[in-house]
Amino acid sequence: MFEYFYHELELLTGDDAGANFIAITDPGTFLEKQAVEKGFRQVFLNFADIGGRYSALSYFGIVPAILMGVNVGELLERTLVMMQACSAGVPVRQNPGVYLGGIIGELARQEKNKLTFFLPDNLKPFGKWLEQLIAESTGKRETGILPVMGDFYASNNHYGKDRVFVFINQAENFNEAWNTKIKEMEDAGFPVVKIELEDMLSLGQEFFRWEIATATAGAILGINPFDQPNVQENKEITAAMLANLEQGNRSGEIMPLFNDKGMKFYGRPGGYPIAENFIDHLFSQAIEGDYVSIQAFIPENEHTTTYLEQLKKKLEEGLHLATTYGFGPRYLHSTGQLHKGGANNGYFILITGGNKNDIEIPGRKYTFGKLKKAQAAGDYEALINHNRKVIRIELGEKVNEGLSTLKNAVNEALTLQLKFV
Repeated sequence: MFEYFYHELELLTGDDAGANFIAITDPGTFLEKQAVEKGFRQVFLNFADIGGRYSALSYFGIVPAILMGVNVGELLERTLVMMQACSAGVPVRQNPGVYLGGIIGELARQEKNKLTFFLPDNLKPFGKWLEQLIAESTGKRETGILPVMGDFYASNNHYGKDRVFVFINQAENFNEAWNTKIKEMEDAGFPVVKIELEDMLSLGQEFFRWEIATATAGAILGINPFDQPNVQENKEITAAMLANLEQGNRSGEIMPLFNDKGMKFYGRPGGYPIAENFIDHLFSQAIEGDYVSIQAFIPENEHTTTYLEQLKKKLEEGLHLATTYGFGPRYLHSTGQLHKGGANNGYFILITGGNKNDIEIPGRKYTFGKLKKAQAAGDYEALINHNRKVIRIELGEKVNEGLSTLKNAVNEALTLQLKFV
């Protein structure tokens, strides 16, 4: 991305192109060197001992917040209150971060490891951060906690015993509908966590609380919550594929098993070469406590998001399994770690397509579309290497039509599936 935008600005401003950029990085990185060489407007050097997903309250999160006009002073003042409440001398039951981490960690040890969040629309971006923090921190050594973004208006009768529910909202917005939903979950016997925010400036407190909670849960699960070994593995596979492209070598391309309904299907042989039968075969071994993940390397927009939400809902209600979805390549740095490093109980549908409006990358022999395709292929290969249950579906250029066809095929496949509750 930097290479593309720097090139575009260089055409407009010449040697002054670098003045349009700032860098936020650790000391001694390639980015720091590049920023100095290119004449960036500013370089913010962060503390090197803060891991990426734990860095929301460092320069990585605070500088963008200032540029967005957030009252960072008030946000950090409130965060200090949570920081003191989570300090080492505070007893566990009075320590908001450690207590929360103890709850979700111990429940995960009892196989209640699908942490399902209900958030209002204005907190949905916070949910994406929680997703990365929790999944990437805990998903390793064949264990982990899967964060799931819940649908507030969905029926409650398709949830399995592996669920823990978290409701986060501003205090004034916990109205009758929210409180009724919470009571329904509690009456059904599900563990429920309720977190009230004073207002949006209380998010700093929640960043800190959840960082402490995640580290605590990791300790309870017996894993290191600060590394991400399988993320690097995926990068190395993708880099090798891109190196082949640079050399004009296409020998590594995988041929589809079959074509049906305008889509190409990849995966291990199994079932009939018909879309709905192939999808049915993927889920044929699923049992209670498993989960489904939709991984979409397609354009992210209102239409595709709606389709994936509908597909997620169909799978969750049809299989009674926790179901997530994410757009690639973003999810590779969040749930991607858990997919490869966590328990082998996921069923993965990797969707690609929609690279018609492709753009060249300056100084490279491949385009953004080919880069994205290599990242998808790299994730697919990594999942295969870890013996995960995965299929890949290429929709072609007409992504919306392909998603509609895929949704119909999933509906047909679900008619053959049993429910697990």
